[in-house]
Amino acid sequence: MRAGGGGSRRPRVSGGARPQPRRRAGGTRLLAVAALVAALVTVLGPAAPVGAQATAPATPSAEEELAQKYAPIAYLKRQDFACDPEGEPWPPAPVEIAFDDPAVALRREPGAEEVGRAPGADDLFGQDAAYFLDLPGDPREPGCGYERHARERMAGREPTVYAHVAVEPDGGGLGLQYWFYYYFNDFNDKHESDWEMIQLLFDAGSAQEALGQEPVSIAFSQHKGGETSAWAGEKLQKEDGHPVTYVARGSHGNYYRPGVWLGWGENGSGLGCDNTTAPAERVAPAVRLVPATVGGAADPFAWSAFGGTWGERESWVFDGPRGPNLNARWRAPVTWAAGLRDASLPIDGADALGPEPTGVFCAVVETAADLYAQLQVYPWLVAGGLLVVLTVAVWLVVLAAPTLAAAWGLYRRHWWTFVGIGAVLIPVGLVVGALHALVVTNPPLERLVAVTEEAPLVPSLLALTLGNLQHLVTALLVAPAVVAAVADVRAGRAPGVRRAYGVVFANLRALVGAGLRATVVIGLLAVSVVGLPWAIVRAVRWAFVAQAVVLDGAEQAGTAGVLRASAAAVAGRWWRTLAILLVLLFVGAALGPLLGIPVMVFLSAPLWLVNGLGGVVYAVAHPFAIVGGTLLYERRLRA
Repeated sequence: MRAGGGGSRRPRVSGGARPQPRRRAGGTRLLAVAALVAALVTVLGPAAPVGAQATAPATPSAEEELAQKYAPIAYLKRQDFACDPEGEPWPPAPVEIAFDDPAVALRREPGAEEVGRAPGADDLFGQDAAYFLDLPGDPREPGCGYERHARERMAGREPTVYAHVAVEPDGGGLGLQYWFYYYFNDFNDKHESDWEMIQLLFDAGSAQEALGQEPVSIAFSQHKGGETSAWAGEKLQKEDGHPVTYVARGSHGNYYRPGVWLGWGENGSGLGCDNTTAPAERVAPAVRLVPATVGGAADPFAWSAFGGTWGERESWVFDGPRGPNLNARWRAPVTWAAGLRDASLPIDGADALGPEPTGVFCAVVETAADLYAQLQVYPWLVAGGLLVVLTVAVWLVVLAAPTLAAAWGLYRRHWWTFVGIGAVLIPVGLVVGALHALVVTNPPLERLVAVTEEAPLVPSLLALTLGNLQHLVTALLVAPAVVAAVADVRAGRAPGVRRAYGVVFANLRALVGAGLRATVVIGLLAVSVVGLPWAIVRAVRWAFVAQAVVLDGAEQAGTAGVLRASAAAVAGRWWRTLAILLVLLFVGAALGPLLGIPVMVFLSAPLWLVNGLGGVVYAVAHPFAIVGGTLLYERRLRA
């Protein structure tokens, strides 16, 4: 034996044989060692080579290899601080954040009987639809509680998605699905837990076959609906072959691009506006493959055989979601993808003339959802508040009825003139839309906007500037032209579009001076916050600048004289004037959204058609409101 082998070299015996006893003793020991080694080899298998692991890693299955190959990349709205209402606090999480937590209860219907606390995956295995998880908190008043608790539970855990490989029984392809679990759905349809997914389709019959080809298409779930794209399509973004999804804040719908989108799933799910705009945080979740079969309650994926819901029971879309295994798409990926949309409707108010139907839709749905949630908690308070609002609305309509009737009579007899005057707003809307498209969708300005998106104030100021251009044209051109046409009718002359705008340009200096002074004063008071009440008072007093200039020739008294003439028509009747003006503004501005929203929701019309329709209606209806304001001004002067 070599010295380095752990023994000493024994001296040879020269000239003869070694002593027999020594030879027999050494042979016995060698035989014993050899027998022991043979027994260990039999039990443990062949010894690993020097420097190698004791046990070789298992070869991943074709399904596991396929799932890792296309692991998705998610971009979530960045959260700048804890409980940031503009950010996304819930990354796609491992389901374990809801398990073994004493604050979580497993309940059973009827009566929401508590079955146990801190349920694990084994407790969910095989339970039927009567069971549901009850997470800590009230989904109707979530506050920041769900976020704080989820953050504590995520400590030490990494974002995770669950892969599932499904071959439809009737053939047609293979679906590779990635399921995202979120702790809370903080959208209009607030509920505990949320499951969303993306799916790749292959023209293959097995995972092994799919590894040798590229996907044919991809589908993103958006609430209970979804949107498809060809794998080679331009709208799908990839990073090193991995699909990229932009996750909507709160609702977790998946989209192909940043933006604001119309959310509209099956049975009213996800109704509202999904926001995937920047700034965003990139997340590359770990992938866990869900096996085709679950061995039993002890299986780590025993939760995938749960037949109940993953959140507190509620009515309609506010109910906790069912797990992936209960969705039809889990078993029929090809059939599910065939019924999806090939595009989503973007919401972009900067391209619209007047109050855009899309923006109004977002605000209305969000407000209605909040009222519904509060109605469950404070039924008498909310119902009482709604009754007060309805009573005030009826009172306003009754108060404004004489003015509305007189305005309609005058408008109806000379509608062609007023429509012609308002039609000027249509090319203005087209110009504003073109400017917006030039700024945000064309290089090099596109890159500049992309940089400024990190500062949310910049895009807001941009939209405000473009929107003010429309209001400026309305105040300086359309409103005084309508007033001039009304004056012609009162004087017994035939009104005309050219004549009306001639009066406007003849008085443009006085209109600009008085309008600019009123705008600056009201704006400064409003932005000071404390001066907001005074801003509202002056906005009503100076609402008749166009009437004062065109009807009374107040421009001769200068800018201050124009504002004094407008205020004189309101003196002593401020509240009544405010009430009637609110009704007139509503009629002039609301008809476009009221017609555009049903077209958008029920006919799935493209955005340009929806906002275009709203713009045309606004151009026709807004002059009616100005006619009413002019008649109101005349009555105040005669009173």
